[in-house]
Amino acid sequence: MHSGSIFQRHIFSPDGNYVAVLLGRNEGTEVVRNSVMVIRTEPFTLAEFQSKNELASMLTAPEFTIPIISLDWANDTTLKAEIPGTADYTFETLATWNQHRSKTMDVRLTVK
Repeated sequence: MHSGSIFQRHIFSPDGNYVAVLLGRNEGTEVVRNSVMVIRTEPFTLAEFQSKNELASMLTAPEFTIPIISLDWANDTTLKAEIPGTADYTFETLATWNQHRSKTMDVRLTVK
């Protein structure tokens, strides 16, 4: 687990070969930023991601940059994360977005 994180939830993949762990870090009372870890159940090891784009990297990094609104498995090896559809992820931008919750976007994370 990432240092200073709080466990929020876990979700097993449809075939049970992976478990996604959603971690959070509070930033005051208005913004919670998240990070996702995926663990392979046999053998019990940390899974690696195929996705190498910037958003995918931010969602799996220990820096807790982006809030994850929802997280679900799209299939046995791909997670779908819904995140705020904002131009940046500063505290001010996310606090404003949190009041209206207007635009969102989906990011796919595929394990190797």
